[in-house]
Amino acid sequence: MIQGTASNSGKSLIVAALCRMLTRKGYRVAPFKAHNLSDKSYTTAQGKIIGSAQYIQAYGCGATVSELLNPVLISLAGSQTRFIINGEVVHTGPFSDYSRLVPRMKEAITGSLHTLQE
Repeated sequence: MIQGTASNSGKSLIVAALCRMLTRKGYRVAPFKAHNLSDKSYTTAQGKIIGSAQYIQAYGCGATVSELLNPVLISLAGSQTRFIINGEVVHTGPFSDYSRLVPRMKEAITGSLHTLQE
């Protein structure tokens, strides 16, 4: 687990480097960020939306770029919030709608992690 005290402190870059290093040593790895709050996103070849950092990390270790790597992405745009679950915008509205979506987010996170572990 990589942790930091602030956004933009280099956590994603360190994960990308670790993924690359472990891949070169012969391990099968995939980056996983269960819940991401970012305005920077990437659309996969399958049309799914994930955080751009997870795309860079996946690319760095040769993992398939997939919504499994970032099952919950929340993007703030002014007074509106886009809630992206499993790569698809499921709700756009005020951030206060977050608690209503928690059960769906937990299910997506658990399912993605289980699939990646297999």
